[in-house]
Amino acid sequence: MSSHSLAGAVRSGAGSAPRARKAGKGVHRSQITGLVFATPAIVLVAVFVIYPIVGTVALSLTDWDGFSPTRTFVGLQNFADILADGTFQASVVRNLIYIGGFFVSVVLGFAIAVLLWVRPRGWVVFRTVFLIPEMLGPAIVGLVWLRLWQPANGGLAALGDALHIPVLASSPLASPGGAIWVLALTQVWASTGFFVVVALGGLQSLDPSLLDAAAVDGAGRWQRLRYVVIPSMRPFLALMTMLATIAGLKAFDLVWVMTQGGPGNATQLLGTYAYTKAFSQSDFGHASAIACVMVLIALAFTLLTGRRNVRDS
Repeated sequence: MSSHSLAGAVRSGAGSAPRARKAGKGVHRSQITGLVFATPAIVLVAVFVIYPIVGTVALSLTDWDGFSPTRTFVGLQNFADILADGTFQASVVRNLIYIGGFFVSVVLGFAIAVLLWVRPRGWVVFRTVFLIPEMLGPAIVGLVWLRLWQPANGGLAALGDALHIPVLASSPLASPGGAIWVLALTQVWASTGFFVVVALGGLQSLDPSLLDAAAVDGAGRWQRLRYVVIPSMRPFLALMTMLATIAGLKAFDLVWVMTQGGPGNATQLLGTYAYTKAFSQSDFGHASAIACVMVLIALAFTLLTGRRNVRDS
């Protein structure tokens, strides 16, 4: 190697070291900047998500009335008690019925979104109208439908009298066997608009060339819907199903406004039963155990849905 090439190599090596140090400092500085901007979000998640979950799990292992300064550690006894509790078991069944109402909303929302996808005249107005119940909130929806279902002077009772329909005239909310179905029906009305908007967003993101290619191959509207649209919408349908399940599991406000878990315990769901245990019976241990079971069910369903979605992809 000549002296000139050797000197050039030495100079290049000497120059690359400062550049490497500067690059390392730049990366380190960007990491610190990112951490600074992420700190508020981390603090919020820690305070309002992680801490309540840890506190609920800790309470579920104790016997505490919410007032005494001491908490008695009982281990997994609270979980054993609620699993043997008939009211808890019935609440799980009613929650499945309530979740079924959300699944009906998913199907209706997707069907309505397909109809609006072709953009008929006034489709923006229809989309807004369907979203109004979601904008009102569950408590307002519950008050409106409670007024409609009142047996004395409710709108549906008057309609039942006029049309000679005893079921409407007598108000199913007062029936232990019919109240949960009324709540599920009310929830269908309240949540369908949300799933219309979600499904419509998914439909508008589809590649038009896929539909054009299917049309060129001679596929009709039903065939394009079945073999192109629905398979392409699987991620959105999985998301809608997951959201419906979680919303059905944590349902509380609409049910509490309309029935407060009654008549008797006929509409007691897991959320309302946990609330009753904690604030009506001062049994925070069993209430926290119910809440932990709700979280475990939601987490299991989310993991299963996510795994299936990844496998389909």
